[in-house]
Amino acid sequence: MKYKTTAKAVKSEYRHIISVIYCDAQHLLSKRYPVACASGIYGWNFDVYDVSDIVPGACICTGYRPPKGSEYDFKLLSDYETRAKSDPERIESLLTEFVTKTLEVK
Repeated sequence: MKYKTTAKAVKSEYRHIISVIYCDAQHLLSKRYPVACASGIYGWNFDVYDVSDIVPGACICTGYRPPKGSEYDFKLLSDYETRAKSDPERIESLLTEFVTKTLEVK
């Protein structure tokens, strides 16, 4: 069950945040469950997916208004999303590759 949080709390809890727009990583994250969600006056803002098992202190925030996080290459995400859609058995390894490639630049 996910708990309610805020962008400020997420930024203080996680050192590495990958912010993804809603539905851009739905297949990559299909085997994971969000640990938290945030909402505001306009409704739901984002969900938080903990990926600290891949990179310590890392999470992926996805939604309409995710907190500002690490920049990622949209083509890289699109490539991994397409591969995850066509090969569901490799989703975890693809997610691991995406997170490490995105955060290795930083």
